[in-house]
Amino acid sequence: MDFDINKLKWTRKPADYTISKDKIEVITNPHTDLWQRTYYHFRNDNAPVLQMETDKKFFSFTVKTVFESKHRFDQCGIVMYLDSENWLKGSIPSVYKRILADLSGEQLMDINTRQKKKP
Repeated sequence: MDFDINKLKWTRKPADYTISKDKIEVITNPHTDLWQRTYYHFRNDNAPVLQMETDKKFFSFTVKTVFESKHRFDQCGIVMYLDSENWLKGSIPSVYKRILADLSGEQLMDINTRQKKKP
C-alpha cells in the first residue's frame, strides 16, 4: 500500500501539525484523549485522529514515534478509528512507560500493557 498524504483525513484536526512525505508531527491540546468506560470512570473522545482509508483486506505499516512527555498520562501512538464507540489505540503513555493497547467497542473497553523493549 502506497502512502499518499493527499488521502489523509482528519477527525478533529489539531491546531498545530505538519505533514510531509516521511514525517507527521502533531501537537495536541491539553486534556485530549481517546478513553471509554474503564477504571477511571470517565470518557474522552476529543483527541485528533489522522486517518487513511484502504480497500486492502490485509495491510501492514510501520510507525516510529518520538514525543516529549511533560504531564502524567501524556502519550503518543496510533489508532484505528471507526467512531467514538469503536476504535483500537496503541500508545506509550508516560505514566506507565509501557506499551498500552486500548480496545473500545460494543459498550466495553479493554486495556492491555506490555513492557517496552529497551533499544
